[in-house]
Amino acid sequence: MIDETVHDTVHYDPRSKEVLESPFAAYAELREKCPIHRYDGMDPTFYSVTRYTDVREVLNDVDTWSSAKGTTLMHLGHPVGVLSDPPEHTEFRKLFQSRLLPKALAHHAKHVEEVVHQLLDRLQQSDEGDLYEDYASLLPLTVICQLLGLPSDLETVQHLRGITDDLVASGFGGGNPKRSDWLERYTELARFFNVHIQQRREIARQAGIEKLSMEHVGTVLPDDLTSLFVCATYQGEYLRDSEIQFTLYGLLLGGSKATSGLISNLFMRLLEEPSRWEQVKANPDLIDIAIEESLRMDAPTLGMWRTSTCPVTMHGVEIPENAKLMVLYGSANHDASVFSDPETFRLDRSMDELRKHVAFGFGPHFCAGAHLARMEARMTLVEVIRRMPKLRMNGTPERLTTTFSFWGRKKLPVAWG
Repeated sequence: MIDETVHDTVHYDPRSKEVLESPFAAYAELREKCPIHRYDGMDPTFYSVTRYTDVREVLNDVDTWSSAKGTTLMHLGHPVGVLSDPPEHTEFRKLFQSRLLPKALAHHAKHVEEVVHQLLDRLQQSDEGDLYEDYASLLPLTVICQLLGLPSDLETVQHLRGITDDLVASGFGGGNPKRSDWLERYTELARFFNVHIQQRREIARQAGIEKLSMEHVGTVLPDDLTSLFVCATYQGEYLRDSEIQFTLYGLLLGGSKATSGLISNLFMRLLEEPSRWEQVKANPDLIDIAIEESLRMDAPTLGMWRTSTCPVTMHGVEIPENAKLMVLYGSANHDASVFSDPETFRLDRSMDELRKHVAFGFGPHFCAGAHLARMEARMTLVEVIRRMPKLRMNGTPERLTTTFSFWGRKKLPVAWG
Protein backbone atom coordinates (compact mmCIF):
# COMPACT_ATOMS: atom_id res chain seq x y z
CA MET A 1 0.00 0.00 0.00
CA ILE A 2 1.08 3.56 -0.68
CA ASP A 3 1.54 5.62 2.47
CA GLU A 4 -1.14 8.17 1.61
CA THR A 5 -0.09 10.49 4.41
CA VAL A 6 3.17 10.96 2.52
CA HIS A 7 1.73 10.87 -0.99
CA ASP A 8 -1.01 13.45 -0.32
CA THR A 9 1.24 15.95 1.42
CA VAL A 10 1.90 17.88 -1.80
CA HIS A 11 -0.17 18.36 -4.94
CA TYR A 12 2.34 18.23 -7.77
CA ASP A 13 1.36 18.23 -11.43
CA PRO A 14 4.42 18.36 -13.71
CA ARG A 15 2.22 19.37 -16.65
CA SER A 16 0.58 22.34 -14.94
CA LYS A 17 1.20 25.79 -16.35
CA GLU A 18 2.97 26.93 -13.19
CA VAL A 19 5.38 23.98 -13.08
CA LEU A 20 6.11 24.13 -16.80
CA GLU A 21 6.88 27.84 -16.47
CA SER A 22 9.36 27.12 -13.65
CA PRO A 23 9.46 23.86 -11.70
CA PHE A 24 11.90 24.80 -8.95
CA ALA A 25 9.43 26.03 -6.32
CA ALA A 26 7.48 22.80 -6.74
CA TYR A 27 10.68 20.78 -6.47
CA ALA A 28 11.58 22.56 -3.21
CA GLU A 29 8.22 21.68 -1.70
CA LEU A 30 8.60 18.06 -2.79
CA ARG A 31 12.08 17.80 -1.30
CA GLU A 32 10.81 19.13 2.02
CA LYS A 33 7.44 17.41 2.34
CA CYS A 34 7.18 14.60 -0.21
CA PRO A 35 10.58 13.36 -1.44
CA ILE A 36 8.93 10.47 -3.30
CA HIS A 37 5.82 11.51 -5.20
CA ARG A 38 3.33 9.45 -7.17
CA TYR A 39 1.69 11.08 -10.20
CA ASP A 40 -1.48 9.47 -11.51
CA GLY A 41 -2.20 11.96 -14.28
CA MET A 42 -0.44 10.04 -17.04
CA ASP A 43 -0.26 6.49 -18.30
CA PRO A 44 1.69 4.86 -16.85
CA THR A 45 1.53 6.27 -13.35
CA PHE A 46 5.02 7.29 -12.31
CA TYR A 47 6.95 8.31 -9.22
CA SER A 48 9.45 11.14 -8.80
CA VAL A 49 12.56 11.26 -6.61
CA THR A 50 13.74 14.74 -5.67
CA ARG A 51 16.48 14.83 -3.01
CA TYR A 52 20.15 14.91 -3.98
CA THR A 53 21.26 11.87 -1.98
CA ASP A 54 18.30 9.82 -3.21
CA VAL A 55 18.88 10.82 -6.84
CA ARG A 56 22.53 9.73 -6.70
CA GLU A 57 21.61 6.51 -4.94
CA VAL A 58 19.02 5.63 -7.58
CA LEU A 59 21.37 6.44 -10.47
CA ASN A 60 24.09 4.27 -8.98
CA ASP A 61 21.82 1.32 -8.10
CA VAL A 62 21.35 -0.22 -11.53
CA ASP A 63 20.28 -3.55 -10.06
CA THR A 64 17.15 -1.97 -8.58
CA TRP A 65 16.61 0.90 -11.01
CA SER A 66 17.01 -0.30 -14.57
CA SER A 67 17.47 1.59 -17.85
CA ALA A 68 16.74 -1.51 -19.90
CA LYS A 69 13.09 -0.56 -20.43
CA GLY A 70 14.00 2.93 -21.53
CA THR A 71 14.70 6.29 -19.94
CA THR A 72 11.45 7.79 -21.17
CA LEU A 73 8.00 7.29 -19.67
CA MET A 74 7.28 4.64 -22.28
CA HIS A 75 8.31 1.04 -21.62
CA LEU A 76 10.65 -0.46 -24.20
CA GLY A 77 10.02 -4.09 -25.06
CA HIS A 78 13.63 -5.25 -24.63
CA PRO A 79 17.06 -3.76 -23.91
CA VAL A 80 18.72 -2.00 -26.85
CA GLY A 81 22.47 -1.44 -26.67
CA VAL A 82 23.03 1.81 -24.84
CA LEU A 83 19.72 1.35 -22.99
CA SER A 84 20.81 -1.72 -21.11
CA ASP A 85 22.33 -2.16 -17.67
CA PRO A 86 25.90 -3.03 -16.68
CA PRO A 87 27.82 -5.08 -17.55
CA GLU A 88 26.18 -5.14 -21.00
CA HIS A 89 25.80 -1.35 -21.04
CA THR A 90 29.43 -0.82 -20.10
CA GLU A 91 30.59 -3.08 -22.91
CA PHE A 92 28.31 -1.45 -25.48
CA ARG A 93 29.32 2.05 -24.43
CA LYS A 94 32.96 1.20 -25.10
CA LEU A 95 32.10 1.04 -28.80
CA PHE A 96 31.78 4.81 -29.03
CA GLN A 97 32.82 6.36 -25.71
CA SER A 98 36.39 7.10 -26.82
CA ARG A 99 35.05 9.27 -29.67
CA LEU A 100 33.45 11.63 -27.11
CA LEU A 101 36.36 11.99 -24.68
CA PRO A 102 38.41 15.21 -24.56
CA LYS A 103 41.42 13.81 -26.48
CA ALA A 104 39.28 12.73 -29.44
CA LEU A 105 37.16 15.89 -29.33
CA ALA A 106 40.31 18.03 -29.49
CA HIS A 107 40.80 16.75 -33.03
CA HIS A 108 37.22 17.74 -33.85
CA ALA A 109 37.42 21.17 -32.23
CA LYS A 110 38.23 23.01 -35.45
CA HIS A 111 35.08 21.63 -37.06
CA VAL A 112 33.00 22.80 -34.11
CA GLU A 113 34.62 26.23 -34.36
CA GLU A 114 33.73 26.37 -38.05
CA VAL A 115 30.07 25.70 -37.28
CA VAL A 116 30.09 28.31 -34.49
CA HIS A 117 31.48 30.90 -36.93
CA GLN A 118 29.08 29.97 -39.72
CA LEU A 119 26.01 30.23 -37.52
CA LEU A 120 27.15 33.48 -35.89
CA ASP A 121 27.95 34.96 -39.33
CA ARG A 122 24.40 34.13 -40.35
CA LEU A 123 22.96 35.51 -37.12
CA GLN A 124 24.92 38.76 -37.43
CA GLN A 125 23.42 39.65 -40.76
CA SER A 126 21.06 41.72 -38.60
CA ASP A 127 21.47 43.60 -35.31
CA GLU A 128 18.94 41.41 -33.51
CA GLY A 129 17.70 37.86 -33.57
CA ASP A 130 16.64 34.85 -31.58
CA LEU A 131 19.60 33.17 -29.92
CA TYR A 132 17.70 29.89 -29.54
CA GLU A 133 15.94 29.67 -32.90
CA ASP A 134 18.84 30.97 -34.98
CA TYR A 135 21.76 29.49 -33.06
CA ALA A 136 21.38 27.32 -29.95
CA SER A 137 18.93 24.93 -31.58
CA LEU A 138 21.19 24.50 -34.62
CA LEU A 139 24.78 24.31 -33.34
CA PRO A 140 24.58 21.06 -31.32
CA LEU A 141 22.48 19.30 -33.94
CA THR A 142 24.92 20.28 -36.69
CA VAL A 143 27.90 19.12 -34.64
CA ILE A 144 26.39 15.76 -33.69
CA CYS A 145 25.37 15.18 -37.32
CA GLN A 146 29.00 15.66 -38.31
CA LEU A 147 30.20 13.22 -35.66
CA LEU A 148 27.61 10.66 -36.73
CA GLY A 149 28.49 11.11 -40.40
CA LEU A 150 25.07 12.45 -41.39
CA PRO A 151 24.37 15.42 -43.69
CA SER A 152 24.88 18.64 -41.71
CA ASP A 153 23.64 21.25 -44.15
CA LEU A 154 21.18 23.79 -42.74
CA GLU A 155 18.14 22.35 -44.53
CA THR A 156 18.77 18.83 -43.21
CA VAL A 157 19.51 20.09 -39.70
CA GLN A 158 16.30 22.12 -39.60
CA HIS A 159 14.35 19.07 -40.80
CA LEU A 160 15.92 16.90 -38.10
CA ARG A 161 15.16 19.56 -35.51
CA GLY A 162 11.47 19.26 -36.33
CA ILE A 163 11.55 15.48 -36.00
CA THR A 164 13.50 15.52 -32.73
CA ASP A 165 11.21 18.21 -31.29
CA ASP A 166 8.25 15.92 -31.95
CA LEU A 167 10.06 12.92 -30.46
CA VAL A 168 10.76 14.87 -27.28
CA ALA A 169 7.15 16.02 -27.00
CA SER A 170 5.73 12.53 -27.53
CA GLY A 171 8.32 10.49 -25.66
CA PHE A 172 9.39 12.63 -22.72
CA GLY A 173 6.19 13.78 -21.10
CA GLY A 174 4.45 16.44 -23.13
CA GLY A 175 0.90 17.72 -22.94
CA ASN A 176 -0.73 14.50 -24.07
CA PRO A 177 1.94 12.05 -25.23
CA LYS A 178 1.01 9.09 -27.39
CA ARG A 179 3.22 6.12 -28.16
CA SER A 180 1.83 6.04 -31.71
CA ASP A 181 2.98 9.64 -32.30
CA TRP A 182 6.47 8.81 -31.05
CA LEU A 183 6.63 5.65 -33.16
CA GLU A 184 5.57 7.47 -36.32
CA ARG A 185 8.32 10.07 -36.02
CA TYR A 186 10.90 7.53 -34.86
CA THR A 187 10.15 5.36 -37.90
CA GLU A 188 10.76 8.37 -40.14
CA LEU A 189 14.08 9.03 -38.42
CA ALA A 190 15.08 5.35 -38.59
CA ARG A 191 14.48 5.35 -42.36
CA PHE A 192 16.73 8.41 -42.64
CA PHE A 193 19.46 6.64 -40.67
CA ASN A 194 19.06 3.49 -42.72
CA VAL A 195 19.92 5.31 -45.94
CA HIS A 196 23.33 6.16 -44.50
CA ILE A 197 23.84 2.74 -42.94
CA GLN A 198 23.25 1.08 -46.31
CA GLN A 199 25.54 3.58 -48.01
CA ARG A 200 28.38 2.27 -45.84
CA ARG A 201 27.53 -1.30 -46.70
CA GLU A 202 27.48 -0.44 -50.39
CA ILE A 203 30.91 1.21 -50.18
CA ALA A 204 32.22 -1.99 -48.60
CA ARG A 205 30.64 -4.16 -51.31
CA GLN A 206 32.15 -2.05 -54.06
CA ALA A 207 35.53 -2.35 -52.36
CA GLY A 208 35.16 -6.12 -52.34
CA ILE A 209 35.02 -6.34 -48.54
CA GLU A 210 32.89 -9.18 -47.26
CA LYS A 211 33.70 -8.91 -43.57
CA LEU A 212 33.96 -5.41 -42.14
CA SER A 213 36.17 -4.62 -39.14
CA MET A 214 37.18 -1.53 -37.20
CA GLU A 215 40.28 -1.11 -39.40
CA HIS A 216 37.95 -0.10 -42.22
CA VAL A 217 36.67 2.98 -40.31
CA GLY A 218 38.48 6.00 -41.70
CA THR A 219 40.14 3.97 -44.44
CA VAL A 220 37.54 2.34 -46.66
CA LEU A 221 34.57 3.92 -44.89
CA PRO A 222 34.18 7.51 -43.66
CA ASP A 223 35.67 8.18 -40.22
CA ASP A 224 32.45 8.68 -38.29
CA LEU A 225 30.18 6.97 -35.77
CA THR A 226 27.79 5.50 -38.34
CA SER A 227 30.72 3.69 -39.97
CA LEU A 228 31.91 2.61 -36.54
CA PHE A 229 28.57 1.02 -35.67
CA VAL A 230 28.39 -0.73 -39.06
CA CYS A 231 31.84 -2.23 -38.47
CA ALA A 232 31.66 -2.90 -34.74
CA THR A 233 30.88 -6.20 -33.07
CA TYR A 234 29.12 -6.48 -29.74
CA GLN A 235 29.09 -9.73 -27.80
CA GLY A 236 30.69 -11.40 -30.81
CA GLU A 237 28.14 -10.28 -33.40
CA TYR A 238 27.61 -7.33 -35.72
CA LEU A 239 24.92 -4.89 -34.65
CA ARG A 240 21.53 -5.29 -36.30
CA ASP A 241 20.35 -2.35 -38.37
CA SER A 242 17.60 -1.68 -35.82
CA GLU A 243 20.23 -1.49 -33.04
CA ILE A 244 22.34 0.95 -35.05
CA GLN A 245 19.29 3.09 -35.79
CA PHE A 246 18.24 3.26 -32.14
CA THR A 247 21.78 4.08 -31.02
CA LEU A 248 22.04 6.87 -33.60
CA TYR A 249 18.66 8.16 -32.38
CA GLY A 250 19.90 8.27 -28.79
CA LEU A 251 23.11 10.06 -29.72
CA LEU A 252 21.33 12.52 -32.01
CA LEU A 253 18.74 13.40 -29.38
CA GLY A 254 21.15 13.43 -26.46
CA GLY A 255 23.79 15.35 -28.40
CA SER A 256 21.42 18.11 -29.45
CA LYS A 257 18.58 18.82 -27.02
CA ALA A 258 20.53 19.03 -23.77
CA THR A 259 23.23 21.23 -25.31
CA SER A 260 20.65 23.52 -26.91
CA GLY A 261 19.14 23.91 -23.46
CA LEU A 262 22.52 24.54 -21.87
CA ILE A 263 23.41 27.33 -24.32
CA SER A 264 20.03 29.05 -24.16
CA ASN A 265 19.81 28.79 -20.36
CA LEU A 266 23.37 30.07 -19.95
CA PHE A 267 22.75 33.20 -21.97
CA MET A 268 19.36 33.79 -20.38
CA ARG A 269 20.92 33.86 -16.89
CA LEU A 270 23.82 36.07 -17.95
CA LEU A 271 21.60 38.56 -19.75
CA GLU A 272 18.66 38.70 -17.31
CA GLU A 273 21.03 40.44 -14.90
CA PRO A 274 23.36 42.55 -17.11
CA SER A 275 25.99 42.82 -14.38
CA ARG A 276 26.63 39.07 -14.81
CA TRP A 277 27.33 39.57 -18.50
CA GLU A 278 29.73 42.38 -17.69
CA GLN A 279 31.51 40.23 -15.08
CA VAL A 280 32.07 37.36 -17.49
CA LYS A 281 33.21 39.71 -20.25
CA ALA A 282 35.74 41.30 -17.91
CA ASN A 283 37.04 38.06 -16.44
CA PRO A 284 37.52 35.06 -18.76
CA ASP A 285 38.20 32.88 -15.72
CA LEU A 286 34.48 33.07 -15.00
CA ILE A 287 33.49 31.39 -18.27
CA ASP A 288 33.78 27.85 -16.95
CA ILE A 289 32.16 28.87 -13.65
CA ALA A 290 29.23 30.35 -15.58
CA ILE A 291 28.79 27.16 -17.60
CA GLU A 292 28.85 24.90 -14.54
CA GLU A 293 26.54 27.20 -12.59
CA SER A 294 24.15 27.16 -15.54
CA LEU A 295 24.21 23.37 -15.51
CA ARG A 296 23.51 23.37 -11.77
CA MET A 297 20.87 26.10 -11.75
CA ASP A 298 19.13 25.10 -14.97
CA ALA A 299 19.80 21.43 -15.69
CA PRO A 300 18.94 21.11 -19.40
CA THR A 301 17.56 17.66 -18.70
CA LEU A 302 15.33 18.07 -15.66
CA GLY A 303 14.90 14.35 -15.26
CA MET A 304 14.93 10.91 -16.84
CA TRP A 305 13.13 7.71 -15.95
CA ARG A 306 14.24 4.38 -14.53
CA THR A 307 12.17 1.21 -14.04
CA SER A 308 12.06 -0.71 -10.76
CA THR A 309 13.16 -4.34 -10.98
CA CYS A 310 11.51 -5.26 -7.66
CA PRO A 311 9.23 -3.68 -5.04
CA VAL A 312 11.01 -0.81 -3.28
CA THR A 313 10.11 1.31 -0.26
CA MET A 314 11.49 4.85 -0.17
CA HIS A 315 10.53 7.43 2.45
CA GLY A 316 7.53 5.36 3.43
CA VAL A 317 6.25 5.04 -0.13
CA GLU A 318 5.98 1.53 -1.56
CA ILE A 319 6.90 1.46 -5.23
CA PRO A 320 5.88 -1.74 -7.04
CA GLU A 321 7.99 -3.75 -9.44
CA ASN A 322 8.06 -2.49 -13.05
CA ALA A 323 7.12 1.06 -12.00
CA LYS A 324 8.54 4.16 -13.65
CA LEU A 325 10.56 6.54 -11.47
CA MET A 326 11.47 10.01 -12.71
CA VAL A 327 14.91 10.92 -11.41
CA LEU A 328 14.82 14.70 -11.08
CA TYR A 329 18.32 16.05 -11.71
CA GLY A 330 16.87 19.56 -11.74
CA SER A 331 15.60 19.14 -8.19
CA ALA A 332 18.78 17.52 -6.85
CA ASN A 333 20.81 20.47 -8.14
CA HIS A 334 18.75 22.83 -5.96
CA ASP A 335 19.10 20.81 -2.76
CA ALA A 336 20.17 23.20 0.00
CA SER A 337 21.89 20.37 1.88
CA VAL A 338 24.49 20.32 -0.90
CA PHE A 339 24.42 23.75 -2.58
CA SER A 340 24.49 27.08 -0.73
CA ASP A 341 21.85 29.63 -1.74
CA PRO A 342 20.62 27.16 -4.38
CA GLU A 343 17.93 29.37 -5.95
CA THR A 344 20.43 32.08 -6.93
CA PHE A 345 22.65 32.06 -10.01
CA ARG A 346 26.08 32.91 -8.63
CA LEU A 347 29.44 33.44 -10.30
CA ASP A 348 31.36 33.18 -7.02
CA ARG A 349 30.81 29.46 -6.41
CA SER A 350 33.83 27.25 -6.14
CA MET A 351 34.42 24.51 -8.69
CA ASP A 352 34.50 22.04 -5.81
CA GLU A 353 30.86 22.86 -5.08
CA LEU A 354 29.82 23.02 -8.71
CA ARG A 355 31.34 19.64 -9.56
CA LYS A 356 28.72 18.05 -7.31
CA HIS A 357 25.87 18.85 -9.70
CA VAL A 358 24.15 15.98 -11.48
CA ALA A 359 23.02 17.78 -14.63
CA PHE A 360 24.64 15.04 -16.72
CA GLY A 361 23.44 12.25 -14.46
CA PHE A 362 25.62 10.07 -12.28
CA GLY A 363 26.96 6.54 -12.17
CA PRO A 364 27.22 4.05 -15.05
CA HIS A 365 24.84 6.02 -17.28
CA PHE A 366 26.60 9.38 -16.86
CA CYS A 367 26.06 11.35 -20.07
CA ALA A 368 28.63 10.30 -22.68
CA GLY A 369 28.36 13.69 -24.38
CA ALA A 370 29.14 15.86 -21.34
CA HIS A 371 32.56 16.91 -22.64
CA LEU A 372 31.14 17.82 -26.03
CA ALA A 373 28.32 19.88 -24.50
CA ARG A 374 30.75 21.85 -22.37
CA MET A 375 33.06 22.42 -25.35
CA GLU A 376 30.23 23.78 -27.50
CA ALA A 377 28.99 26.05 -24.71
CA ARG A 378 32.48 27.38 -24.01
CA MET A 379 33.29 28.04 -27.67
CA THR A 380 29.98 29.83 -28.06
CA LEU A 381 30.42 32.05 -25.01
CA VAL A 382 33.99 32.99 -25.93
CA GLU A 383 33.07 33.87 -29.50
CA VAL A 384 29.86 35.75 -28.65
CA ILE A 385 31.77 37.87 -26.10
CA ARG A 386 34.32 38.69 -28.81
CA ARG A 387 31.79 39.44 -31.53
CA MET A 388 28.84 40.85 -29.59
CA PRO A 389 30.08 42.59 -26.45
CA LYS A 390 26.89 44.68 -26.32
CA LEU A 391 24.62 41.64 -26.30
CA ARG A 392 21.41 42.22 -24.36
CA MET A 393 17.92 40.84 -23.97
CA ASN A 394 15.49 42.18 -26.56
CA GLY A 395 12.17 40.81 -25.34
CA THR A 396 10.82 38.16 -23.03
CA PRO A 397 12.34 34.67 -23.22
CA GLU A 398 9.86 31.80 -23.47
CA ARG A 399 10.38 28.41 -21.89
CA LEU A 400 10.06 25.18 -23.87
CA THR A 401 6.67 23.82 -22.76
CA THR A 402 6.18 20.71 -24.92
CA THR A 403 7.86 18.58 -22.24
CA PHE A 404 8.55 18.64 -18.52
CA SER A 405 11.73 16.54 -18.97
CA PHE A 406 13.86 19.16 -20.74
CA TRP A 407 14.49 22.71 -19.58
CA GLY A 408 15.43 25.38 -22.08
CA ARG A 409 14.14 28.31 -24.05
CA LYS A 410 12.07 28.13 -27.20
CA LYS A 411 12.53 31.87 -27.66
CA LEU A 412 15.48 33.99 -26.56
CA PRO A 413 15.26 37.38 -28.33
CA VAL A 414 18.49 39.37 -28.19
CA ALA A 415 20.11 42.42 -29.76
CA TRP A 416 23.77 43.40 -30.05
CA GLY A 417 24.00 46.54 -32.20
